[in-house]
Amino acid sequence: MIPVNVHTLAKHLVQKSKYLETAHDLLRDFTRHHRIQLSLELRKALDVVKRYLNEHSIEAKIYTFDPNVIKDSFITFGWELEKARIEIVGPEGTMSFSSDDTRLLAVAHSPSGIASGEITLMGKDQDLAGRIVIITENHRVNYLKAIERNASAVIFTRKTQDPGAFPYFGLFISKEILETKGIPAVSLPWAYSRRIIRSIKRGEKVNAIVEVKSRFVNEKVPALVAKVGDSDPNIMGFAHSCHPTPGAHDNGSGVAGLFLALLYLKDILMVHEIKGSFTAIFAPEYSGSLAYVIERQNDIRTMGVINLDMIGSTSIDDPIKVSHGWIRTPAYVEPSFYVAMRILESTPVSRLQIKVFKVTSYSSGSDHDIFNFYGVPSFHVFQGIDPYYHTSSDRLENVDMLLVRDIAIGTALLNVIVREDFIKDATRMYYEHLVLTSIGSSVENIIAYKELIQENKIPREPPEEYSPQENITGNPLLDKPLTMGVILERYGPEKYNAISTRFERREISDMLFYVLGHMRSGFNVKDIGRLGRIDLGISEEDVLTLLEVLDVT
Repeated sequence: MIPVNVHTLAKHLVQKSKYLETAHDLLRDFTRHHRIQLSLELRKALDVVKRYLNEHSIEAKIYTFDPNVIKDSFITFGWELEKARIEIVGPEGTMSFSSDDTRLLAVAHSPSGIASGEITLMGKDQDLAGRIVIITENHRVNYLKAIERNASAVIFTRKTQDPGAFPYFGLFISKEILETKGIPAVSLPWAYSRRIIRSIKRGEKVNAIVEVKSRFVNEKVPALVAKVGDSDPNIMGFAHSCHPTPGAHDNGSGVAGLFLALLYLKDILMVHEIKGSFTAIFAPEYSGSLAYVIERQNDIRTMGVINLDMIGSTSIDDPIKVSHGWIRTPAYVEPSFYVAMRILESTPVSRLQIKVFKVTSYSSGSDHDIFNFYGVPSFHVFQGIDPYYHTSSDRLENVDMLLVRDIAIGTALLNVIVREDFIKDATRMYYEHLVLTSIGSSVENIIAYKELIQENKIPREPPEEYSPQENITGNPLLDKPLTMGVILERYGPEKYNAISTRFERREISDMLFYVLGHMRSGFNVKDIGRLGRIDLGISEEDVLTLLEVLDVT
């Protein structure tokens, strides 16, 4: 076996660009599928990835999990669209769209139904009987209000950077409500919606026919798992495989990147003797990672998890970012990826030569949240929200395949770098730097960080492996993650609005995972405040406020 020179290896992988055309073909085939969570199309998309892996002699298996294991956190039913259409008649003439134009016309989880009537705006305490309501904000809450006020259908819309694109929406509410009270819901581009809204505000009548034909299905939660290497220690990678077609950047890019990482690492292991293994998981966002952690927790022994989600768009110049994992669970994998990225920055032909790479504070919004919640360190690699995010315009040409290649190489290289002798010192310096540059006062954070280490609440050195932690509190509310969708359904609009009023939407998501995840592991409010100030910039008062609203003790 040949000794490893990481710089030479990085240069070789970048310049050779092996497998790039294959990854592009995979992305093309993958994005043809309408990958709504727990749908048959999602399973077909995973079959595509499995076939490509098998063609390159990488064994992969699709596991399926009972959706009831995630019922306290996410919806547990699948949904299939057969067809949808809308015809609009107003002062500017007639326009019509169908699901043949784009399957994003139908709001995901919309029940079947046909309605015709006048389009109106959502107002306060109005009777909407027989009307079709156009909703521009708080879509899920206002959908429920439209049902209560006897609307016959809804049109969802929002401002998008590409005003002609159909925006993606999902209802994500209980199947019982949808089957017994639900009304058809469609999506419309902002370019058309704003014209309708202007006409209505001028007192002009706009009428529409809305039709959705769909069905609810009882699919299991799928997860495609592939592995290269056959020894410990293990590192894990995750890329969520759901979202509507085309969904090329979100998250076809992450799927292609994780696929490439497996191929690159397989080649590396054929030439270099490296101890360890890399497990890649392709599954629906949140529901898949949660089901996997719950059902396979006895098999999870890992140094940490890298989560690839939206890792390269041609339409934005945003830097490549690492949203770091939680300080309380340090891991060698995150600093190793950081070193890999810095090496790639200096490698000729690398896209990272013209892209900025930086580490940011913890931010929720993808599957790293699930692993962190259960005490398994995970960090998120992403570029950012592009103009076509969650719209029908997120097509293949929106993906920067060279950037995807470089992040895939970095993912493969971290498996090499993590074994290097220098990584222990590099890890210590990495986390000290995170604390120094975190939100808030660096002096206070450094003091708190050192105190937490002395109190053995943060390990002095990362352990060789992590496993999912048990809920030691006995509080069943902390068994599984709590999301805003669950709060809306379980506690009702009043509590949902109380939290929304107190915190910004982004803050709520961050805090729900962070605060409740720390509580289930035995941290008290004071300690969560000290840690949260470093990771999130939150205070002990913020923690107390959230727990008070949720009635958590």
